[in-house]
Amino acid sequence: PSRRIVLCIGEAAFCRACVGSAANLSRAKEGQADFLLIPIPLTSELEPDQVEFRNLAAGNSGSSSVALPDFGASAGKWAALSRAFLDRVREQGIADVEGLTILVGKQGEITANFLGAPEWDALAKIAT
Repeated sequence: PSRRIVLCIGEAAFCRACVGSAANLSRAKEGQADFLLIPIPLTSELEPDQVEFRNLAAGNSGSSSVALPDFGASAGKWAALSRAFLDRVREQGIADVEGLTILVGKQGEITANFLGAPEWDALAKIAT
């Protein structure tokens, strides 16, 4: 199966929990879904969190299930994308959001989005 992108957008603790949950990816892979988790850590001002990004990079060596975005030249684009998703949630009346999980389809379209950390088994069912 082709690899499916899962974005996790939120503050540092949320992104760390998402990366920690990537251990459950092996179970989801058994269901014929292959995921690549991309955490997008944000500051409270919804800007890319460069400090947390470096912490995630240092702690993520060797995992083929997690990739980190290039915050160098594209930090503004990641910030705009993250704000757009979080604003859409707030427009629906949900003010306090721990973080978002977004499943990206094979053609780059948004297949599903959820409040909170990834539920890998549920994502595997949607992705297959």
